[in-house]
Amino acid sequence: SIVTMPKDRKGWKTYLIKKNSLVDILDDIKKTLNQGRQIYIIAAAIDKSDNYKAKDVNGLYNALKDELKPFNVYLMHGKLDSQEKDTVMTKFNNNEIQVLISTTVVEVGVNVKNATTMIVYDADKFGLAQLHQLRGRVQRGSFEGTCYLLTDSKDETVLNRLNVLVNSNDGFEISYKDLKLRGPGDILGTR
Repeated sequence: SIVTMPKDRKGWKTYLIKKNSLVDILDDIKKTLNQGRQIYIIAAAIDKSDNYKAKDVNGLYNALKDELKPFNVYLMHGKLDSQEKDTVMTKFNNNEIQVLISTTVVEVGVNVKNATTMIVYDADKFGLAQLHQLRGRVQRGSFEGTCYLLTDSKDETVLNRLNVLVNSNDGFEISYKDLKLRGPGDILGTR
């Protein structure tokens, strides 16, 4: 089994932000962008919904495109056709887009070595293995990656679960703890 990172990879640091907002890390984000690096911002929803309380890609794009000027902010989600997605990822890979606001469609795909920061809104709505996969997007080059997990949750169980990622970069350990905390589910039932 593979337990080590490829040669030249620096890994990443993960921070839990107990606020579903960029306010406390905005200076760090701007510093990263000013250094010429790129950023992923992940949202759990595409559009605003009264049924699903989570930040959405379109809302974040509208809120951040001016806040992060002069950097190019763009959005991506599963409703775009595959050609549009490819175009956006090519532009991101070529650093024509500096901030990509997206759903988890970026979980796998193009390795953008210059993208060194991953910000996940409503991190409590994602599984640990998925969050681990997402933050893996930002340690593809020779720079250390940074991952910010944002949540409004005050639930100690939720915060303890997210802290597993703060304390470990080992995918096997994270999957095991996720299984212990959330259970195996029910393959044939509705759970």
